[in-house]
Amino acid sequence: MRERESRHFNDESTSKLIPYTAMASLIFPSILYVDENVWIGIVAGVVAVIASLKKLPIIGVVLSSVIVCVIFYAFVLS
Repeated sequence: MRERESRHFNDESTSKLIPYTAMASLIFPSILYVDENVWIGIVAGVVAVIASLKKLPIIGVVLSSVIVCVIFYAFVLS
């Protein structure tokens, strides 16, 4: 039973997650307040999550969320 616990919660794997946790906690509030309309940030965040789950490179994630935001802002909110 001790092997099972140590396999999932060891210090090395936990310490690797700290930068991602800090980055997410700093970025998420900024996404919501990027414009007066909160929906721009929500749409950008959802598109970025979907693009990252599709294993796109970081430039693909950023560009896809920016392009969708520009389209959303131009056609839906105009």
